[in-house]
Amino acid sequence: MSKRFNNKKYFKRRGFGHGKKAWNPFVKFFVSALGILLALAIICIAAMITLEAVFNIDTPIKPDGVIANGLKGINADNLLICSPTPYITPEPTPAPHPMDSFDGGEAEREIVLPADISYPWFGSPYCCGNKIICSAGKVVDGKSLMCALIEYDVESEFVKELDIDSQNGQLLNPVFNERWLVYLDGNTKNGGGDICVIDLKSGSMTPIVVKEVFACQPEFKLDGDYFTWIERTGTIKDKVFVCHIPTMETTVLQTYTQSGYGASMPYMFGGRILWAADDNIAHEGGRVSSAIKYVDLSSGEISEMLPDVYVHDPEYNGSYYAWLGSPHDENSTLYVSNGVDAPVSIDTGVVEFGISEKFIAYGKNDAVWVYLFADGSIYRITPERESAQFLGTSGGYIMWMDVTSRERDIIRYVALPEF
Repeated sequence: MSKRFNNKKYFKRRGFGHGKKAWNPFVKFFVSALGILLALAIICIAAMITLEAVFNIDTPIKPDGVIANGLKGINADNLLICSPTPYITPEPTPAPHPMDSFDGGEAEREIVLPADISYPWFGSPYCCGNKIICSAGKVVDGKSLMCALIEYDVESEFVKELDIDSQNGQLLNPVFNERWLVYLDGNTKNGGGDICVIDLKSGSMTPIVVKEVFACQPEFKLDGDYFTWIERTGTIKDKVFVCHIPTMETTVLQTYTQSGYGASMPYMFGGRILWAADDNIAHEGGRVSSAIKYVDLSSGEISEMLPDVYVHDPEYNGSYYAWLGSPHDENSTLYVSNGVDAPVSIDTGVVEFGISEKFIAYGKNDAVWVYLFADGSIYRITPERESAQFLGTSGGYIMWMDVTSRERDIIRYVALPEF
């Protein structure tokens, strides 16, 4: 018994002792490797601190990391270069375009007359300097006449009738700036009338007759001391005129003979007058293209642009040209061009349009729309519930007639948000 017991105890000790000796080499290797890695880490840290402190070389030591905090604890953080922790700048979220949230129905305003001024009809509104002047009409001696010009202040909403007496019966198509008011004193019997100018700085509302018109009712474009228009001067002739108001001198820029361009309006901006004319280029299939001619009033030099499409009513804002591809029919295409590249088709079925600094406003399908030059986007301005007839854009405002109900004329206007 004693011998077996002793043998059993002996074998237990042998087994345990044998396992311990078997694990010793692995423990020694692990401890040795850990020591080597720790030594290398200390050497690397010491080297980086030396590079920063002695040689002023920036290293990957983070200014807010463990090493830096440790040096701060012993007041030795001045050894490190104070470099900011690099980080990836987050990509900014693009700001939404102001037009994306623009509600034309909420922003639109209406010209409302006071009780003592009673005119049920309006026409041809034009804006300059936060004032709108338009024709106003009523029944006079049994005739419906646009017999007055009214002025509306956009900021105060104050309305007044201008103290102007018509010699022919109607006051039509007003345009104005800080100095001049131009309009047609229209003849109610056989058309035509007198082109009149009023010096708004003179203190008198007495008009000066620039020229007598025998047919048609011309519209005017005003720029500084000049204005331009197109006029039927005979049974088959139309002429583009320009007038220098201070001298009342008029000049003919273009004469058309039995030409469809006689119905195309000239335009004026920045000392430049432009109009449409034939480019005399023969195309296969009988396709017709036009030239946009323009004259620089300072030099008198006439130039032209050839867009290779038909041009009607060209307009210009100093950077872009716009025009219709046909004379106001149901399939009219609205074009835009920078004067260098090929013209771009904006929309079709456009009835009327007007150009501004940052956009083109136009009428289509009983609504008013805008095309933005910046990115080519198109927005509807008038609400779905409203039928609108586009009237023009001037002075930073877009204007139209609300024709949802025809009980009376309603002129609405809106300014787009800044963008």
